[in-house]
Amino acid sequence: MAIAANFNLAPEKAVEFFRGKGLSASFAWQDMLHEEHDRAFTVAKMMDLDLLADVKAQVDRAISEGLTRRQFIDELMPTLIARGWWGRQEVTDPATGETVEAQLGSARRLKTIYDTNLRTSYAAGHWARIEANKKTAPYVMYSAILDGRTRPAHAGWNGKVLRADDEWWKTHTPPNGWNCRCTVIQLSERDLERMGKSGPDEAPTGGTRAWENPRTGEVLQVPAGVDPGWGYAPGSSRRAELARAAGEKIIDRPADLGAAFFASTPDLLPGIEESFAAFVDVAVAAERAERRHAIVGAISAEELAFLAARGEPLPQSAEIMVSDQLLVGKKTERYARKNVELTVDEWKSLPAALAAEREALYDTVEKSLVYLLPAETDPRSTRIVVRPGYLVKKQPGEVNVVRSAAKVNRRNIDEAVKSGRYVAVGGKK
Repeated sequence: MAIAANFNLAPEKAVEFFRGKGLSASFAWQDMLHEEHDRAFTVAKMMDLDLLADVKAQVDRAISEGLTRRQFIDELMPTLIARGWWGRQEVTDPATGETVEAQLGSARRLKTIYDTNLRTSYAAGHWARIEANKKTAPYVMYSAILDGRTRPAHAGWNGKVLRADDEWWKTHTPPNGWNCRCTVIQLSERDLERMGKSGPDEAPTGGTRAWENPRTGEVLQVPAGVDPGWGYAPGSSRRAELARAAGEKIIDRPADLGAAFFASTPDLLPGIEESFAAFVDVAVAAERAERRHAIVGAISAEELAFLAARGEPLPQSAEIMVSDQLLVGKKTERYARKNVELTVDEWKSLPAALAAEREALYDTVEKSLVYLLPAETDPRSTRIVVRPGYLVKKQPGEVNVVRSAAKVNRRNIDEAVKSGRYVAVGGKK
């Protein structure tokens, strides 16, 4: 199954991604690599920011209005010629001060500008939708156009199915090079069954190769089959930045407004998942806690109303934060000895689990919210205990912190409810 990218329709997410870019002048394509393209639009050897803004506006039209490549070139070419950015000319390299003869505008370069920006913008927008729907469709299939122009490695990846959160996609989300026409297709469990698969494939292995950036001398390890500068997932760093900004907004707002903001902005979740997964990786790799915290979700409006009805003190804000002390601290070691600890993958899935289906209870003794999350492969539930309005170091005032996270048998919960220690907040979310 192979499909080509369709540039005739403009997904809202692709437009949103492209319009979120700033401008950055660069002399060579090697000056900006990987995630830098998530943040800024650039054209090699276009040092005039006003002209760069004009070209960006034309690319914006191509994405939002569906301009064909021919329309894009025909409309932009007169502007570039009139502004003197056309043909081969002598230009000065700002990094070295050297004057060199270089190709500025040409029909071929405009084709590259059009293809590169549309493909990466559509890829970023497409992946944002994958993230939003991965609960019901958790798999992604690599799809290459199999013809004489397809790279052998990309043809070999065609049809490979991996989970959407597989690490392989961080460096192999298409496009994977100049003029790469590959894309991805999202799949559900039923889709896999129809394909005769009982689960995802093993991630392709091919190693890396050393590539020296001629502009900086830096040696980078480039995945085999991927062009230098293309080994990243378009839009991924933007999602993480949005998650950090959103976290700040939730913390800075009163609890009711923060809860409403989180609930009404589902696009925040993919970034929070990605940011929290990186937080977990750093903590586990360090093997020691640095008293760092990361946001995994927010207290709901219903839960705030429950606390208010009981006359309990309301938290200042709505965020739910996790400390790295829970990942590698003494409490984790104690839980491991009891075989009730969360795995690394379970920790990483916490933002999605909290957002999707949580049963909320209130601990009348500890004055804490207790969330029960169903486990996919374990008969026990995951119990998350959140202390509202907790004062922690390196945080602005009181925040809502996860005090413990472990597996628990349902009968223990039922006994706590029967005794009156736990009170149901309002059913399952």
